[in-house]
Amino acid sequence: SAFLDYELANGLNFRTQYSGYTQNRRTGEYAGQYTKTNQGSKAARAQTDNYKTSNYTIDNTLTYNGVFGDHAINATALLSVFEQYDEYMEIVVQDLPYRSLWHNLGTGATPIGYNTDLVESGILSYMGRVNYTFMDKYLFTFTGRYDGASKL
Repeated sequence: SAFLDYELANGLNFRTQYSGYTQNRRTGEYAGQYTKTNQGSKAARAQTDNYKTSNYTIDNTLTYNGVFGDHAINATALLSVFEQYDEYMEIVVQDLPYRSLWHNLGTGATPIGYNTDLVESGILSYMGRVNYTFMDKYLFTFTGRYDGASKL
């Protein structure tokens, strides 16, 4: 996570923040013919799974604070972007001709199953708020928000 905070003018501030995450995971399983799983009656079987996920968030915030005699204004505007990426792949084969573990599944004579998946999603959000204060006694607040999502 990283951010940049910058004062554009007296009372006007801009902040941008980035945070991200990534994970790559690979697993493999091998069961030879004489393992407890196959008990000598089935040929070698192997599988591999690959999973990758990553996401990031970018928040841009603009704030203003001003006092004009008996009047005070505090305003905030926000633009936020979130993106998510998930990828998955699984392959399972049987009848491997030699002990290749899960590294050469193309040599398996009998494909048992395979699965692939890709999911991409995102959210875009806008927000605004204005607080108006009169004589430090009366407060009026105006707010609004809009969110757009690629899936619900």
